[in-house]
Amino acid sequence: MYEVGGDQKLLQSTASTIIEGLGRDIAVMLFSVDQENEKLILCSTVSDNLSSRISASDWVKRVATNFGGKGGGNATRASGSINDLDNVSQALHYCRNIANEKLI
Repeated sequence: MYEVGGDQKLLQSTASTIIEGLGRDIAVMLFSVDQENEKLILCSTVSDNLSSRISASDWVKRVATNFGGKGGGNATRASGSINDLDNVSQALHYCRNIANEKLI
């Protein structure tokens, strides 16, 4: 969990920086709680070489819609939100399960 509040651009920038710093074979989804708007913000970045196995957009959409939210983007960058802060732990667990399903 990376606390940037509702600053989705900062969260996406951080995800991109992680990918750039670590290089190939990286898929990252960051979460931040936006207390002001009572939302969970999601941002995903996936290295080009993994995007055929796990699309950032599909990953965000699956997590967000499973908890009543929405999301979108493209194969390497995506963002979304969940309007229910009661499901933060479940969303993190679900996110991990999808990554394991697609990458391991």
